[in-house]
Amino acid sequence: MPGRFHYGAEHKALRRQLAPFVASGQARCARCGFQIEAGEDWDLDHDDSDRSRYIGPSHQRCNRATAGRPNHKRDRHSRKW
Repeated sequence: MPGRFHYGAEHKALRRQLAPFVASGQARCARCGFQIEAGEDWDLDHDDSDRSRYIGPSHQRCNRATAGRPNHKRDRHSRKW
């Protein structure tokens, strides 16, 4: 389907691993730094300058609002992975 991303096994496994933590409401967005509320939509976010690296969970709206824009908080990570 055009416009949809197809993520591999590594991405899916990491997202599954992080899901309980994010669902608990304890995760902070790697983009804005605010808490991701329990039940809120989220993405496993990539580094804008190196798509092979993950920066952590992000609000879905924060992650998707960056398409085509540079990430000025590029070195900011929600936590060490």
